[in-house]
Amino acid sequence: MNLAIAVDLSVESHFAVRWALDLRDRARDRGESVTCHAIHVPSPSAPFAIQNFTGFGRADEEPGLHRQMVHQVRDFLESVSPDVDDVEIVVQDGDAPKIISKFCIAHQVDWLVTGMSTIGPVGRFFLGSTVHKLADRAPCRLAVVHPEHASLEGPVDLVVGVDFLPGSEAALFAAAELANHTDGHLCLLHALQDAPTGSVHGGLTTYLSTSDSANLTLASRRALHRMMDEVVQLYPDVTYDVFVDTGGARQVLSDAVTRRNSDILLLGKVRHPTIERLALGSVSRQILKRMPTTLVFAPPEVR
Repeated sequence: MNLAIAVDLSVESHFAVRWALDLRDRARDRGESVTCHAIHVPSPSAPFAIQNFTGFGRADEEPGLHRQMVHQVRDFLESVSPDVDDVEIVVQDGDAPKIISKFCIAHQVDWLVTGMSTIGPVGRFFLGSTVHKLADRAPCRLAVVHPEHASLEGPVDLVVGVDFLPGSEAALFAAAELANHTDGHLCLLHALQDAPTGSVHGGLTTYLSTSDSANLTLASRRALHRMMDEVVQLYPDVTYDVFVDTGGARQVLSDAVTRRNSDILLLGKVRHPTIERLALGSVSRQILKRMPTTLVFAPPEVR
C-alpha cells in the first residue's frame, strides 16, 4: 500500500494524519507492506509559521527555509503519533492540487488522505478549495476525513453509494479493502429516483407505481448481490447488507449515513464525457459540500 497525506498544518490536517496512520497500522497488522508520504505545499497567502531571516521566501529556492519546513512538518506529525519515522516528508512550492496530483501519479499512490475544507461555501463557489480540486483531479482513491470520524479503530461502518456505473464498482472494492483492514461492515445502498420521466409525447409520466417500485427494488437488490460476488472472492471475511431506497440520491445517502452513524461514505468518480477527465458527479459534489462523515472517492479504473 502506498499512502500520501496532504498536510497543511491545520486542525483538519491533524485528523487526516490520524486517519492515514490508522490505515497504515491496520494494513501492517495484516502483513502488508506500506509506504507513507506527507506532502506539504506552503500557501503564499498564509506564510509559514516559522520564518527565516530572509522573510517569506520560497522553500525550493532557500535550502534553510526548506529544512525548517520539513522539521515543522515532522513536529506536526509527531504531535499526532510518535511512530512517524517511516513517513517521507515532501515540501514543494506551487499550486497544491497540481503538485499533489502529479506526486500521486509519479509515485503510484494508492490512497491520498486530506482533511476537510475550511473555506466557506461562498469561497468555494468563487475560488474552489484544494480539497474540491483534488476530488476532481486525484488519480487515486481520495479520503476526505471528517473530524468526528477520524479513527479506524474498532469495527468500522462503511456505506457505499451504488449507481451501477464503473465508479461505484471501484468504490465498492475500496470499501471492501478498508473493511478487510478494519473488521468493518459494508452497506451497499442504491437510490431509486422516484421522479417524473419523459413520455413519448414530450410530457411527463407519473411517479413510479407501487408495483414498478417493488420490481425495481427487487432487481436492484439482486444486482447489488451480484456485485458482491467478485468482492467476496477476494475478501471472504467481509460482511455486508444491501439496501434500496426511494428518493434523491443525495438525501438517501445522507439519511443512511446519519441513521447508521457511519464512519465512511464511499462514492465513485465519473469520467467526464466531453473533456476526458475524471470528475465528481453532481451527487458527489453535493455530498462533499455537506460532509456528513469521512468521504472516499474512487476513480473507476482503480480497483
